[in-house]
Amino acid sequence: MRPFRFAIHLREFGWEPTILTIASPGAQLTDKEAHLLKDIRVLSIASPIDRTFRSESQLGTPSGKGVRSRQGAPASWIAALDRQFPVDTWLPLFAAKFGTMLRQATEVNPQVVWATGNPWSSLVAGQWLSKRLGVPYIADFRDPWTLSEVRTRKKWAWVQRIDERAERRVVAGADVLMFQTRRMADAYRERYARLDPATVVIGNSFDPDVFDDPISVESRFNREDVLLDPSSMLRIGFFGRFRAISPAMPIMDVLVELRKRQASLVERVCIHSFGPLSETDAAQARAHGLEEQFVCEDAVPLERALSTLRRFDLLLVITDMHPRHVVPAKIFEYLAAGRPILSLSSNLEVGEMLQRTGTGIQIQDKTAAVRLLTDCIHAREFGQPLPIPFDPKPEEIMRHDARATTREFVRTLDALAGR
Repeated sequence: MRPFRFAIHLREFGWEPTILTIASPGAQLTDKEAHLLKDIRVLSIASPIDRTFRSESQLGTPSGKGVRSRQGAPASWIAALDRQFPVDTWLPLFAAKFGTMLRQATEVNPQVVWATGNPWSSLVAGQWLSKRLGVPYIADFRDPWTLSEVRTRKKWAWVQRIDERAERRVVAGADVLMFQTRRMADAYRERYARLDPATVVIGNSFDPDVFDDPISVESRFNREDVLLDPSSMLRIGFFGRFRAISPAMPIMDVLVELRKRQASLVERVCIHSFGPLSETDAAQARAHGLEEQFVCEDAVPLERALSTLRRFDLLLVITDMHPRHVVPAKIFEYLAAGRPILSLSSNLEVGEMLQRTGTGIQIQDKTAAVRLLTDCIHAREFGQPLPIPFDPKPEEIMRHDARATTREFVRTLDALAGR
């Protein structure tokens, strides 16, 4: 699904995409996804051990303590192995299946090979294929590899050194490195200055074709559209589930402080997420007496994103400090939903995006966040606009439409193919 939003639009720009991926027998496309992919060739390689169902997707089920894989091994043990395995544990599969992959790729006869991480072994495998096929190679570091503190902070030093050498080979062998933010591209250019890599920045996106909601996205960028009926509750939506890189603790801290100032107001805040709380977050909620403030709904398919998100007064962004310069994927659905966004993140990229698109505010000071929630609760009671910066700029928001980002991608493809 990583190349999905590029692939379904590439034919409009004269390119015929073929996707090569790891088979996931337990996964199933939604009807909408299957329809959008019906004219796109998807090839797969089978793995003897199917771990794809344990994906850390925002809308997936958490792999907490005691959860077991289909082979009966403790999920925590598998995660520990994955963390310490050089590159990642998919690399042996790509090595074992390389003959099959090369045969499939040769039949396609591609003009360009594009591989995306993570898993970062796909970047290595993509480079193997491009060399054997003799075609240009784009290595997409949509998730940073060795410059990701999340990925490297618990790795043994000797494993990190192997990863760094593997990444250097990918950077040296790629014709273009692709990133989702300018800061991450700059960080990689600085790390590999001697290699002088060519880079392109193409952000993530939302895709109007995916959403079930028939109303055009452009019509949603209207401040008057967010005026709701008066209500005693302030409803805050978090699209996905709280997890290690987007923990619930920052919003809990704000609610704890709000209770100290005016206890009755906390009962008028309801935070909806999609998937159960982690054991850590659930324990913290119980300890602070905030269990009633967190509503855990079932995960929803992406096509229902707009209708789901527009139920809320505020849309919440929380990121851990470690994945610097990475914009959470949920923000793009937030942009399309047309609801004010509140970010409690310290991520500079997120704050700049909200300011540039006029869709919300980023607050790092807990006192300021408490004051804002207090004012929002009172505004909600009287059906007034929330006192949060919200002046959507359609031209800026539409820069993140999937067709716009695909058009940028095609410029790189055309240049590499000499078209």
